[in-house]
Amino acid sequence: MSVSRQGAPLLLALAFACNTGKDGADDTDSDAPAVAVDQCSESYSVPGAFGETSTQGIQADEATFGSAQSVGSTSVGPDPSQVHLGWPGANTSNSISFVWNTDVGTLASQVKWGEGSALDHTSKGVSFSFGGKDGTDYRVHELKLCGRLKPGTTYSYQVGGEGHWSDTFQFTTPAAPGTFDTFTVAIAGDSRGAYETWGNVIAKMESHDPDFYLFSGDMVDLGANQAEWLAWWNAAGSTFASKVIVPAHGNHEILSSNYFAQFSLPNNEQWFTIDFGNATVASLNDTVATAEDITVAQADFLTSKFGASTADWKIAMHHRTEYSICDGHGSAEDVRDAWAPVFDAQHVDLVFAGHNHIYERSKVIKADAEVAAGEGTTYFVSGGAGADLYTDTIPEWFNAQTATVEHYMIAEFGPTSVTITVRDLSDNVLDTVTLPR
Repeated sequence: MSVSRQGAPLLLALAFACNTGKDGADDTDSDAPAVAVDQCSESYSVPGAFGETSTQGIQADEATFGSAQSVGSTSVGPDPSQVHLGWPGANTSNSISFVWNTDVGTLASQVKWGEGSALDHTSKGVSFSFGGKDGTDYRVHELKLCGRLKPGTTYSYQVGGEGHWSDTFQFTTPAAPGTFDTFTVAIAGDSRGAYETWGNVIAKMESHDPDFYLFSGDMVDLGANQAEWLAWWNAAGSTFASKVIVPAHGNHEILSSNYFAQFSLPNNEQWFTIDFGNATVASLNDTVATAEDITVAQADFLTSKFGASTADWKIAMHHRTEYSICDGHGSAEDVRDAWAPVFDAQHVDLVFAGHNHIYERSKVIKADAEVAAGEGTTYFVSGGAGADLYTDTIPEWFNAQTATVEHYMIAEFGPTSVTITVRDLSDNVLDTVTLPR
């Protein structure tokens, strides 16, 4: 499928208010009111783009179940599969989303949840039907709980409906943003259809017990191919039923409705921020419908969000890197021109990207020149989660470290510094750096 960046995506905003008795999400518990908190809204939409079959509507019916449906080499049915969590608002401590797949005929979209091992709340979510490159309809289910959770609390949950409940999973909310300064983040990018390798990368990252995951785009080879998405989630096992992976849109996701259906994200789901501990993290989209989405909309968004943030760490993630010596794609100069001055002005510490299938770390940069640690931004490229590696590089002044190998990153944040360690899939250390905040 060819993608023209000049074409505008078709955005179908299918929003339903909560607790109205219509087809939107509701909750049977009067002691768990729905509230909008820090961009978290219990309305729902799935955009579509570039001529694909878009979402056909939002339905919720706890008594309707379908039958088995083949999606590539995967079969989905009325029993929930590929269950995973999301953060639908900036405040990661009090809101959560549940997302899962079934066959297209299953409309039951319920979640049983509660503190500890209890399952004493039952909430009804929504489901979306959407299409892709093969013209087949698929269904994904979603429930958002905005502001309903307690910080630093373990919850249990099941998704599905009567007779077709998932296994019971657990997750723990972090403490409120700004109340802690020690945590661990796992970072990877560019799996691009190599799902066995992606599964190995996840297993390696999870061995470090990260608090959450970042993925800088190109999860699949073609974003409109739902079979690839199911394979991508299957490779993760149940990891993301207990922990959150925060994505950035990559060029291979092609603004497809399939991509947006997989995740439950704040803001417009293309660019947004989350707050975790003493960090504000911005996820951005650099493969957009119009250039102004980069040069104006997201530049202004970054200025606003980072300008208002009092976090010690300011972090950005997107796909096409500002600084790269890799000859595969090189540096994205349009992104550099639009965003690097904002990163400078807003004192952004770390930027994670992919696109080039390689590992790179830049020197500390401000105003397109090297500066001392703590006085500028360090740019990382992590495109080694399975996509074919790029081997050719062109020396540039800004490069500090490079490795052409499948890899993952672990960032360990502490009170005064972060230590970032890069390992290959045999756990050899490729690079380690400690940066002050």
